[in-house]
Amino acid sequence: MTYILVHGLGHGGWCWERTKKELESRGHDVIAPDQPLTSLGNDADTVARLIETHSPAIVVGHSYGGLVISYAAGRTRGTISKLVYLAAAMIGADDDYLALVAEYDTPLSADLIDNDGTWLTVRPDKAARAFYNECDEETAQAAIAQLRPTSVNCHAITEPLPEPWQEIDTLYIVCAKDQAMPPGAQRILANKAARVAEIDTDHSPFLSATRALCDLLVAWDSGEIGLAAGA
Repeated sequence: MTYILVHGLGHGGWCWERTKKELESRGHDVIAPDQPLTSLGNDADTVARLIETHSPAIVVGHSYGGLVISYAAGRTRGTISKLVYLAAAMIGADDDYLALVAEYDTPLSADLIDNDGTWLTVRPDKAARAFYNECDEETAQAAIAQLRPTSVNCHAITEPLPEPWQEIDTLYIVCAKDQAMPPGAQRILANKAARVAEIDTDHSPFLSATRALCDLLVAWDSGEIGLAAGA
């Protein structure tokens, strides 16, 4: 099976390196692209083209990447075998996402820097507590050094929200110690998924809990049905 791994805001394909190696060691093909992070539409088109050339595929979206894979699913003629939302924005047409997230307190909103209303960055001295609070210091600092700006256009939803989980088997993975995407909000969003699992880790399980994450992905791929909270 081919996995397409879609990163979130501020990150790049580099964040999936450990996950990519682990899945490849288990016999899978893995693509972890760098998205342009210039607009939601541009990011979705990037992923849609990959789906078309590497289908059938399991498509995994992390954080903001959840929005990207939702839109990409509606723009591609390729085949998506399964979708995975990893601590992700699994937003339907009737969801008020900003209001939902506002009900929960996490450090990330206070740690964002708005650069003249054009680009968003995360304060380097605060990024560890928001993204990598379960990672070791070396891993966290290496990740922080690779963070990059994200266009504010990535937050602009300019077309109807697709709901690909209505037609495609979908797994939502909650990160229970997440300090960027509130776990409580994740659990509410996850109600739309066919299956829900939890990992007791931070916003970045691809770095802090690689094997546990890959175990869940492979279990979902193989059709195992025993996925449950705390798996």
